[in-house]
Amino acid sequence: MLNLDVFINGTETYLVARIRGKATNPSGETKFRSNISRSISAAVAIVQSRRFLTPENPVSGIEKPRIKRTRPAILSTKEFDVLLNRARNQKRFDVLSWLVLGGLVGLRPYEVLRLEWTGIHFQTREIRIEPSWTKTHRARVIPLQANALEWLRLIAAHAKEKTGRVMPSESTWNNRWQRWRQEEDAPLPLTWWVGKDDILRHSYGTYRAAILRNSHNLAEEMGNSLAMVRTYYDAVVSPSVAKLWWRIRPAKPKNLIPMKAA
Repeated sequence: MLNLDVFINGTETYLVARIRGKATNPSGETKFRSNISRSISAAVAIVQSRRFLTPENPVSGIEKPRIKRTRPAILSTKEFDVLLNRARNQKRFDVLSWLVLGGLVGLRPYEVLRLEWTGIHFQTREIRIEPSWTKTHRARVIPLQANALEWLRLIAAHAKEKTGRVMPSESTWNNRWQRWRQEEDAPLPLTWWVGKDDILRHSYGTYRAAILRNSHNLAEEMGNSLAMVRTYYDAVVSPSVAKLWWRIRPAKPKNLIPMKAA
């Protein structure tokens, strides 16, 4: 006969031990425990349906852990400006694409890697995300802000071919991105960035929420739930601070000599 209490406690202890130390925030382990409890409960329900256990689900009596929601980390306007212009000055348009599509368009990291040039519509000033590129398998349309459009036009002007995917393959990009963050002249301490590429998307959500002031529309733009937007992005920064984010544009070349009229 299976000792269910030993099975449940032992399974949870084993799984928590496997991921302890890998959580990126204090609520990570609590959230993991909650997910495990749901998974075990579902497994027990299947066993019950096959009449291997009594009708009462023993997992139902376990108190669900409360998950403390914390605001995600975001970049400051100055930090983002420095990163964008460093990539631009180095002519690293792959890095620039990654930063712009995450921080000024709000795409998830793997959506950036799947985005194709056909999804960028310069004339209508929008990006159209296909279902196969997304986590939720739902298409969505993202309006391009003025500075995002300016950066994307700069990127497109230096693209050898505007067909297929905007970014290189995932393995190639991961190596390039890691090397760029580790360069000696990196203006920010980017070593902590590992595994936190969502900071670009979180920055977009935070600064966009302050200007848009419409949780429903932002949820549609980001492909998130309304609850997610209200929990993580609403009322984090003031509109006056957010405006600076949407004013970040490519720095104009220095020492330009104006042409004299003929």
